[in-house]
Amino acid sequence: MKIYKGNEGTAHEYIKISEVEGDMGEDTRLGLFQQADGDVILSLDDIHEGRIFEIEFCTSNGGGRYPIIARKLRELISELIKIN
Repeated sequence: MKIYKGNEGTAHEYIKISEVEGDMGEDTRLGLFQQADGDVILSLDDIHEGRIFEIEFCTSNGGGRYPIIARKLRELISELIKIN
């Protein structure tokens, strides 16, 4: 797992977590990208096929359909940062 914080201390700060491996040796990696506005992009990257699938969850301020998912993903990001 790799964690990168960009533009820290600015209005454009973001957090990127990449290369999260599963427990069963899958060829797919999980990624999370938290944008400055709190929106979170969840990605699945098939390292052998070279394909990336993404889905974005917005905050309620951004018109998100499921703000609870965005909130829980932000909580997950916070917990992953703590254990790394």
